[in-house]
Amino acid sequence: MLIVVEQRWVFQCFQAVHLVTLNGIMQISNLTPEHHQILQFLGSACGRYYPSFVTLGKEKLTKT
Repeated sequence: MLIVVEQRWVFQCFQAVHLVTLNGIMQISNLTPEHHQILQFLGSACGRYYPSFVTLGKEKLTKT
């Protein structure tokens, strides 16, 4: 079964994800396991924009 996903839908999924700097520490907020799954399909080129989540893995995910 072939599932076609529009780019618009993907962009809308990531609208709530933000890069936050607090006390000089950069963190990505609101990145969920669902986002991680989407990033796996998009590949490493897209994953580089979310390095803390990709390198730490979802077990260290903290939602802010």
